[in-house]
Amino acid sequence: MWSNSTMATIEEIKSRISGAAGDIVRKGQNVRASIAKLTTDAAKELQHTADGLANVGRAVIQGAGRAAADALPAEGESRLREVVDGLADGFRTAAEAIDLTLRESAAEGRRFAAEDIKKAQADLDAVGGMVAQTLGDFAGELKDTAVGQSNSLRQHAERAFAQVKPAFESALSNLWKHGGEVGREAGQAGAAAARAGAGT
Repeated sequence: MWSNSTMATIEEIKSRISGAAGDIVRKGQNVRASIAKLTTDAAKELQHTADGLANVGRAVIQGAGRAAADALPAEGESRLREVVDGLADGFRTAAEAIDLTLRESAAEGRRFAAEDIKKAQADLDAVGGMVAQTLGDFAGELKDTAVGQSNSLRQHAERAFAQVKPAFESALSNLWKHGGEVGREAGQAGAAAARAGAGT
């Protein structure tokens, strides 16, 4: 369990991420690259917390969704497409970073502690589940707007996050291969999450 002070810090970070995402969408310049950098930086900042990547995704979506709701429908959807692409880019980078850590640890002969395996799996699960989460959270933020009724945004998100899948699967494979019994159990759970998240 997190202490009250730790939870407050996490909430403060999420609020800052959400505000930054909203500012990016409102400015409408270099949205994809800016969201990707925000996502990657925030993932590092919350990497040692429970549900770190999921918290990043929710915070970005919340801020971006609110800002897009204030824009003209065409502009709002266009910017949200870039947000989706930026999130996908950021989470692919995060998955690749986890994969690299697993590979380097295995190459150096380091054994994975059970808590490290479980944390890596939690992060990978977050990546694998981002399709459904992104669509659901955007729908909640934009339910009363024209953008919220757009099927094309949903289809765009599905395509964007499908591109994250190879990095996710590679990390899962290494988790399974080098993580011992805990890794095998985590890999099996993660594979199921990947299939569910990717809609396969």
